[in-house]
Amino acid sequence: MVWGPAFKTKGTYSIIGDHNDFVYAFRYYKRDIFLEKIESEGMEVQFSLKLDLKSPDSKRNMAVEYTYLHEGNIVILASYYDKGDDRNFLKGIVINGEGDIVKDWLDLTSFEAKSKKNTGSFDVAISPNRESLLIIANTPFAKKENEKYQLFLYTAGLEKKWEKEFILPYSDAQTNIYDFAVDNNGVTHMLAAVFPETKKEKRAARKGKEDYRRQLLVTFSGEDEKITEYEIQLKNKTILGTALRLDSSNNVILTGFYQDNLKKRSGLSGVFYTKIKAGDAEPEVINTHEFDNKFVEELIGERKAKKGQEISATYVLRQIIPTEDGGAVLLAEQYYVVEHCSTNPKTGQRTCTYTYHYNSIIVVGVNNQGEIVWNSLIKKTSADGAYGYYLSFATFVQKDKIHVVFLDNKKNYNEFGERVEGKIKSVNVRKGVAAVATISMNGAIDYSVLYDIKTDKVIMRPKIATQINDHSLIVLGMAKKKVRLGRINF
Repeated sequence: MVWGPAFKTKGTYSIIGDHNDFVYAFRYYKRDIFLEKIESEGMEVQFSLKLDLKSPDSKRNMAVEYTYLHEGNIVILASYYDKGDDRNFLKGIVINGEGDIVKDWLDLTSFEAKSKKNTGSFDVAISPNRESLLIIANTPFAKKENEKYQLFLYTAGLEKKWEKEFILPYSDAQTNIYDFAVDNNGVTHMLAAVFPETKKEKRAARKGKEDYRRQLLVTFSGEDEKITEYEIQLKNKTILGTALRLDSSNNVILTGFYQDNLKKRSGLSGVFYTKIKAGDAEPEVINTHEFDNKFVEELIGERKAKKGQEISATYVLRQIIPTEDGGAVLLAEQYYVVEHCSTNPKTGQRTCTYTYHYNSIIVVGVNNQGEIVWNSLIKKTSADGAYGYYLSFATFVQKDKIHVVFLDNKKNYNEFGERVEGKIKSVNVRKGVAAVATISMNGAIDYSVLYDIKTDKVIMRPKIATQINDHSLIVLGMAKKKVRLGRINF
């Protein structure tokens, strides 16, 4: 663990990536964004460049939508709404590693948006080989029209390859695209949830113990304008969380959790897995696998498990990591918010506060047939009233290991840095430790302590961490009112 110097500059960071022993990051302060170049060994800032994000009408700053590194250059995409033209614009700029502009703000796309309250939006994804850039223009909501998108494929250097209009045969009000990806051939894959048109249809689905939402994988090839649609159907099951990933062969992997609707006290029942080979319309593998009783007992206790209760549905799917054998590792964190309200008896004024809970992490290993081959539990308990400012976790992925970084209670470890058995104590971020749970591909977990927060006087923010290469994770730390960037070497 290496910490850089404390910065007197204010704000928070997001990491873009690394190139030639330098890390590039955004620093956000008030309404300004600074592009910073940081030496990766000592974590010292080489330059800090305030970005000119003024929109062409000079009335407001553009909003940064997406950024990435390409051939040593920083590529930034930003949008703005022009009320005078009634249009939503997306522009792009390319800046080299020394802070010089290579390509000034380019017009990438725009669409009509007649209402400031309904301007539409842009989504962006880059292919696994980082050569193709997909832009999805989400045109303004139109209740009585079919769901419509404009798709644009650019090279990573912002050269346009094609643009197409894409219309789904479902109404805008019914449809929600919640995940998407572009493969190395420029083929677009989108996960969509289609909701019932009427309450009657919704009631009928629930009565039949089925998922009232239709879950669709829609694939679109811009080269030949071919559209394929596949519905993910799990009989008598409701999908609780799913995500789309592409493996190294451009195969589509859909995986997540499901709830068994035939059980009276169902929650998180198990894992489903679907694999579709590149270019195919039908899945090669589709399977569901229930959590075994031993794992359920570990999470909720033997008494509750024997009564038929399942794992709480408050576990949120955070990450899916494809494995070399065609399977995947799923990480889900228990997350929920508790509302506390009180009423002043004299004034009748009602005041509410919120506590954000980030607890244990489920880690599930699935093989290429969708079978659970192992499952593990990283026990932790943490909560705050500041949106989990120092909570949750970061991951660092190696070929045969996954490292999970989080803040923990110092009393959960002995003098040798080994995790102790028994009930886990909740973290106090100012007196705790930064810890690593290293997961092997057989589910075994090895815990270690990175550093003592009280001794080092730096509190890590795991949410703001980025794996920049095969051996380094860049993290953000707060030292009183100053900011420090750090590097964890694995």
